[in-house]
Amino acid sequence: MSKKRALCKVEVYFWRLVSRFVDRHSDFGRIVNSRLSNGASNWHDLRARLPRVRVIFECFPPETDCLFLGSSHTRYGIVPTEWKTLRAWSAGFSGGDLKMSYYTYQALRKKWAGDPRRQCVVLNDDFFMRSNTCELSSIFHYTLLLTPFTDYAFENTVRLRPYLRCMKKCWAVSCKEGLSEPLVKSCGYIRIHFDPVYTEANGIAVARRHLKIHSFGAKQLVWLERLKAAVAEDGRKFVFLRYPVRSEYAAVIDEEAAKGNDVWESYKPYYEGAVHLDYFRLPMEEGMIWDANHLSEVGARNFTRLLESEFIKLINA
Repeated sequence: MSKKRALCKVEVYFWRLVSRFVDRHSDFGRIVNSRLSNGASNWHDLRARLPRVRVIFECFPPETDCLFLGSSHTRYGIVPTEWKTLRAWSAGFSGGDLKMSYYTYQALRKKWAGDPRRQCVVLNDDFFMRSNTCELSSIFHYTLLLTPFTDYAFENTVRLRPYLRCMKKCWAVSCKEGLSEPLVKSCGYIRIHFDPVYTEANGIAVARRHLKIHSFGAKQLVWLERLKAAVAEDGRKFVFLRYPVRSEYAAVIDEEAAKGNDVWESYKPYYEGAVHLDYFRLPMEEGMIWDANHLSEVGARNFTRLLESEFIKLINA
């Protein structure tokens, strides 16, 4: 075993030990969690994720009517090909935060043509996104892959250096292979490839975990402010969209509201001048939601078709 590999193993064992005594959702806990994540250090994993990221930025159609930004709710919840009148584009990333959404828009706005008054930028309205920090989480590989497209500004540049060689390697291989036609035609949507065993207890646990993330404060709202300002500068409509969740997830949030804790309170100043579409408690049939708060492929297709009529009215208003 090489000296370098031995040191890597020692580091992993060290962070595993530390992780037992650290809240994984605290700022320090996120750093520890990222150190234990192999996703960003494995170039095969990065290579597998890169094609969709390339599609989002390289294949963005200038004639797009609605650009959907945000987290995995957008990634798994919007199927652009279901729209027959308008043209949608999905640019959501698993674990995506407000900073990622801002930089994604900055990159795509340069390619967007047409009348901005008839175009919409849609951000999923997750109450915990204000506290997400992808750069210090196991979702680090997404922010890593954004750098060639968006000039994503890393606050923690020391963490970036070890992965640069890894990124360059997977980039070179991916670009030689090109992009598959089905992936390009997906308009940024990617379906869920696994079916977890879901219980009500899972839904309650997920909601409480999101409340824990939310409790770390509104550290990302500055990026929402910048995103909204950039959209307004371009003359486009800004839309907040809440996706459907399971009833037990919503019940936990309602319990918080009954205690006087409105989890969306810090967002309300940003709703001014924007359109707000709230489907948080939209009744969904069995099989439409695959876990606590993500739509299944069937659910996403139905929900996307439902949205088109709303956006037709919004664009023509």
